[in-house]
Amino acid sequence: MNKNVLFVDCFNTIIRRNIAPNDVFILFAKNLGKCFDIEPLYIYTYLKKFKSKLETQNFFKYGETEFKLEDVFKMMGKTLKKYIPNLETSSFVKNAMSIYIETEKSCQVLNEEITNYLKEQKQLGKKIYVVSDFYCGKECFKTWFNHLNILNLFDDIFVSCDFMKSKRSGALYENVIKILKIKKKDILMIGDNPHADNFIANLHGIKSKKVILEKKKHNEVKDLKNGNNYLEYEKLFNSNDNGYNFSNYAFPLYLFEKKLYTELISGNIKNVFFLSREGLFLKTLFEKFCQIRKIGEDINTYYLEVSRNSLALASLKKIEEENFEYIFRETKAISLFSFLKTLSFSNEEIEIISNEIKANKHIKYLNFKNSKVFKNLIKNTTFLNIYNNKRTSQREAFEAYLKSFKFNFLTEPFTVVDVGWKGTMQDFISKFFNDNVKIYGFYIGSKTCGGGIR
Repeated sequence: MNKNVLFVDCFNTIIRRNIAPNDVFILFAKNLGKCFDIEPLYIYTYLKKFKSKLETQNFFKYGETEFKLEDVFKMMGKTLKKYIPNLETSSFVKNAMSIYIETEKSCQVLNEEITNYLKEQKQLGKKIYVVSDFYCGKECFKTWFNHLNILNLFDDIFVSCDFMKSKRSGALYENVIKILKIKKKDILMIGDNPHADNFIANLHGIKSKKVILEKKKHNEVKDLKNGNNYLEYEKLFNSNDNGYNFSNYAFPLYLFEKKLYTELISGNIKNVFFLSREGLFLKTLFEKFCQIRKIGEDINTYYLEVSRNSLALASLKKIEEENFEYIFRETKAISLFSFLKTLSFSNEEIEIISNEIKANKHIKYLNFKNSKVFKNLIKNTTFLNIYNNKRTSQREAFEAYLKSFKFNFLTEPFTVVDVGWKGTMQDFISKFFNDNVKIYGFYIGSKTCGGGIR
């Protein structure tokens, strides 16, 4: 395709890692642990904990789960200071970022095929921009590209965490196009992710080219165990067993897949959808389980790649029928800004609406649903127009996506598998079909949140 502007993804497109993505965090934890004499297991545990916390906070604040790794380190530093009094938080954050950047650098391999193609396009005078969903910003990318001698290939770099907008939702595409003042018809998106780089790009009027990766076996990084530099963290970790290396999850996962197979067979269920993102791992395990046992040949497995945010929008009803239960069940205390952000309204749209209804968008109401601001909001013409456009476009996109499976959701049970226990995605799907489709949900969860069949 002859396009004047190229958008290109970074990881698994321009850059490949020689270890699995999660192993980068494990290696980083080991490197940071050596620097501060902290047990790597605790660094890794905090990393995952605060990453998850920020994703949740940012979803309600911005309508996206994007986060900055630097913010994770700030939370880690403040917590570690309770146990290491002489730890300086700012120094910890600075060193943690530096060590992570170097850890990533040590694991990165240049994709020669893609970079050679980009060099050819650059010589033809085309503009090339990196557009990536990632938790480290533009300056980190510049460091890595400079190390690989490809920084001069790119006219600019746009990363989701710098804008709190993602390719997955399409918001990052729209933001970059607005900044660059370019036309969608002139753009070609190049990337490996079939959802963010292809489906969503196409949905927003951008042509795309999928990068087909050759499957390579990653080098393995050994899981973390309690080491010689063990620190006394009884307050937070007194429930952890000795030799904690995550291998204890193997047997529960096996039992879950075995139980899943039994339930599918007993229910005569022939089609099962594994929900993104963890569902891809569960799908792989289930298929491997069936392959080894030489069973399940008549069970069709699918990967349903949808974000919580896009599915929430697709499930919204007309304003007079919508109760926004999925927002208010988390908290009744919310601001106008947070409420609209959860509905994927842009800052500019929120500003216009708040001015029209004469409301301070940042004031948090203890019971927003019953507030005067909310009542004025749902009568506002601007809000209603944007709201209807967003929900109908997402609904149409999800309908088109479901049709691609060539599966009759109205006559067969819609069976989903996911990690968790609240079943939010299942609720969204049920609401999307106006409760006219029989939906079965199978979930696996930790000891803190339960799990099983919903």
